Amino acid sequence: MSSTTKKTTPSTEKTTQASPSPKTPKKANPTPSKTVPSTKADATQPTKADATQPTKADATQPTKADASSSSEVAAPKDASSSLASIDLSKNPPADKDTRAAFQQHLAQIEAFPEAQVVAPTISVVDSVTLALQLHQQAQKDIARLRRLIASGELAEVSVIELRTRALALWHAQARWQHARKTKRPKSEQVHFPEALELRKEFLDAADYLWRRDARVKKILKEIREGTSQRDLADDLQQLAQLFLEHLDLIDGRTDITRDDIDRAITLSIQIMDTLLEQDQKEAIRLRNRAYSLLADAYLDVFMAGRFIHRRDKDTSALYPSLHLSPSSPSPKSEPQPNPPQDIPQPA
Repeated sequence: MSSTTKKTTPSTEKTTQASPSPKTPKKANPTPSKTVPSTKADATQPTKADATQPTKADATQPTKADASSSSEVAAPKDASSSLASIDLSKNPPADKDTRAAFQQHLAQIEAFPEAQVVAPTISVVDSVTLALQLHQQAQKDIARLRRLIASGELAEVSVIELRTRALALWHAQARWQHARKTKRPKSEQVHFPEALELRKEFLDAADYLWRRDARVKKILKEIREGTSQRDLADDLQQLAQLFLEHLDLIDGRTDITRDDIDRAITLSIQIMDTLLEQDQKEAIRLRNRAYSLLADAYLDVFMAGRFIHRRDKDTSALYPSLHLSPSSPSPKSEPQPNPPQDIPQPA
């Protein structure tokens, strides 16, 4: 199956576990065709689109399937026998590996369907950690997964590229973090009172809806810690994506409406367009696209893994969702990617 086979991530894990065989859910097309990526930590919410993942906003996109994407699925040299061994705070990916992965997938990133691009709802670090863990588990189950590949239920490219797409996202995030350090002179600063008020409304509603969800509460805490205008734009994008993925949960339980979600996305884009320089817009565009590309492969492997382990009690631990969910274990690592070595560092 080519790396551009359309798929979409399910809004909740329930949809994947209940199905008798791994199927690709319908695309969850948020709102405007353009969405601004989160500028802070990063989030991890996927949406599928072909062997590449949908995500709003923009991001750096990986090039096409590995040049080495043969029909043989080989385990990575650094694959460990224990999923718990992946701790990016102690062993972050090497710059040369993430840069190579980014260049390898750049064409795919650029070609990713704009309407399917989404912003992460969990941190990029968590997203990369989960993807590396998923890839590791997939190598253990490769014999069973090959049967799904042979039947056309699983795209082989998703298994082959899951690891390199994760590394490409890491590099794209590093480029964005470097670019966002550029600040506008105080004389050019603007304020967005409507955006601030809307952000508060979303946070209050989220506090109520996810008051017992430790993983979401962690994201909300990080959002509240942001103080800059770029943080405001990212916060609105991240909150809008979170609510979009759980429309069934918010219906009738809060005052937040679909119009509010659309407005949050629109304001986020306006703030980004006002505040960011061209290189910053490009960096965030690529970061979001790289996330979407990863999410696409992640969903494919996730659904296949949930299917072959559908009778196991620990299936959520073996194949955790990339979406925010109480049943998905949260990675412990909290490192931040170092600035990419191939980009001039700020003085």
